[in-house]
Amino acid sequence: MINRFFSNGNKKIGKDTLIFNMTPALKCPSDKLGLCHNSQICYAKQAERMYPQVLPYRIRQMKWWKSVDPLRFSAHILSLKLRKRNIIKFIRLNESGDFTNQDDVEKISDSAKYLCRYGLIFYTYTARKDLAFHNYEKNLIINGSGFMLDNEYNVIGHKSMPKRGQRLCAMDCRGCMLCKESKHKIIVVRRHGCGLKEIGKSLLVGE
Repeated sequence: MINRFFSNGNKKIGKDTLIFNMTPALKCPSDKLGLCHNSQICYAKQAERMYPQVLPYRIRQMKWWKSVDPLRFSAHILSLKLRKRNIIKFIRLNESGDFTNQDDVEKISDSAKYLCRYGLIFYTYTARKDLAFHNYEKNLIINGSGFMLDNEYNVIGHKSMPKRGQRLCAMDCRGCMLCKESKHKIIVVRRHGCGLKEIGKSLLVGE
């Protein structure tokens, strides 16, 4: 962790990316509303149950997110980008959890607008098909889980092959732009046995 609220990449995502969660997986709004199709295989939930430091860290993120306005949130990201000597290019939102309400969508869109001039791209995945996603900033990429927004993202069987027109997730975000550009692609990822030991290492929290 590079500070109390953001982590800086991991083995899958890469060091050019900051990670921030609006909610923990165990308080996921989509799961509570029955909108998540992957509730039983949620790796974020598993990590929060297995590693005692993960859930308190994500709760701290959630509380801070609720307490700040878009300008302060953006200023904090910019300070981290400068601290990392401008290697930060992406903000990965909601590795756990999801948008709580429409205000979250508007708030992150405002933050993306503030930071667009610095070349930062926000990207995330959502199961909140009940929220309105329109007129948000071009550097905010929202991938619908099971439905199309900037792209559509689906889970397939661990031995399944992509259908015609689908793009298979390589499960390595370093150098990949598939989920970071609005191309209206259907992206699929194979259900897999998650290396929770490795994920746990990447989620170790600290001041």
